Amino acid sequence: MTHGFKKCPCNKCVLVKCMESREYAIVILYVDDILIMSASRNDREWVKDLLENKYEKISVVEGTG
Repeated sequence: MTHGFKKCPCNKCVLVKCMESREYAIVILYVDDILIMSASRNDREWVKDLLENKYEKISVVEGTG
């Protein structure tokens, strides 16, 4: 995944991007799980849509706090 994401230098499974909203989107990869974090729901949806366009099927579970 590129689209402006940068790998964290201390952990290559953590990707970070400063979004147009000035919030950060953080994607954490672990085996077959992906955690998407951002204060902005729109930014989280953008990352989810990006993943859905790249991969045929993903399951999404939204958590709270």
